[in-house]
Parts: sequence; C-alpha cells; structure tokens
Amino acid sequence: MAHLAKILFRHKSSILNSQKFLPSTKLGNSVSEIKSWTSVGGAWENWNNSVMNKVDHHRISVVGPDRGCAEWLLKCGAKVKWKGLSHWEKDYNLLPGGNFKNYKIEEIDATNSIIMNEGMVHLRGLKDVNKIIFHECKYFNDESIVYLTWIKKSLQHLQISKCEHVTAEGLNGLSAYKNLKTLKLFQLSKVKSPENCYKLLTKELPDCDIEYGEVTGSDQSTKQQNGG
Repeated sequence: MAHLAKILFRHKSSILNSQKFLPSTKLGNSVSEIKSWTSVGGAWENWNNSVMNKVDHHRISVVGPDRGCAEWLLKCGAKVKWKGLSHWEKDYNLLPGGNFKNYKIEEIDATNSIIMNEGMVHLRGLKDVNKIIFHECKYFNDESIVYLTWIKKSLQHLQISKCEHVTAEGLNGLSAYKNLKTLKLFQLSKVKSPENCYKLLTKELPDCDIEYGEVTGSDQSTKQQNGG
C-alpha cells in the first residue's frame, strides 16, 4: 500500500486534473490539500479491499466452498490450515494445484487482514472450521460475528481482539455459539463495559473457557495468541 501511495502522489496532478476526480487546480502544500489527497487514497484503498472481498459464486461451485474460502482469505491477507496438515497456507500462489475438494479448512488466522462483511459469505458451506482468530481486523464488526453462524456447529475456539468496530452487542451475540470451548477477547475499544459482557457470556456459555484480558487479568490483553 505504501508503494501504491508513492505512485499516486507522484502522479497527483494528472489524476486530480482529470474529470473523474476534481476540477483542474494547482496543487500546493496546504493542510487542506494534503487532507484532500489523503481522502482520495483512502477511498482507493477501500474500493480495492472491497474488490478483494467480492464473492465469485461460479468459482465456488467449481472448486468447492473450502477452496473458494481459502482463496478469499489469502487474497485478504489471512492464512489457513487444512484439516490433517500442520503447516499454514499463507501464499495464494502456493495453494494446492488440484484435488480442491479434498482440502478442508480447519483453522483460520485473519490477523491484520482486510476481510469485510461481504466476503464473510465465503464461510457458507464450511463444515470443519475449528478455530478462528480475528486480531486487528479493521473491518470486522458486530455484523461479522453474525456471519459466523454458518460455522457455529464446528467452531470451538475463537479469538476477537483489537477489532475497533466490535461492540458489546456483537459480543453478547456470541452467547448463541454453544459449541465454543475457548473464547479469547481483549482490547476491544468500543466495548464500554467488558465486565458485563464477561458476566453474560460466562453465564450463557458455561462449558466455554472465557478469557477477557481486561477482566480476567490474563496476558491476552498485551499479546496476540495465534498458532501461525
């Protein structure tokens, strides 16, 4: 993204002078002009990320839901672990070249990924996802949690941390995920009363080991707990 920003800045005059953006104007170094240019870059980033999350239903019908989901996750910066294998798939270009439907996703690490709600549709049809980590996912929010319904039968281990758009309402919705065995939560700035969320979840999920860093005092609030 930094490389893209340099390219855009280098050609800012020609871009801003085009009819697609703003009327012809002489660019200077004022704060307002810099902020304006930054907003153009932000809009481009959001558009590009949205493209990465687009669902290709035809592709999924050909390769199956697990392969389709893996392709989406890797394009968005996440990684996956196949059932029965120990290594993490991180590089889109190194995904298995054949026998697509024999590979089933068992674990997902979405740390620092650009997954969006429209892309979460890729979870539909997955039967073997056991663990997911959502750490520093800037688009992950309460609605994203609802999409996990598609895999709630198999999902046993979940981490949601440093996701700035998750609120108490979203966390309380996790009470419906009765098969969870471990739940790790920390540094969720929009959750105003972690204590109340923790109390509700421990009541509704008695068989789940719940760690809420700011409540339980565990070190989950200061470091990421992933397996990759």
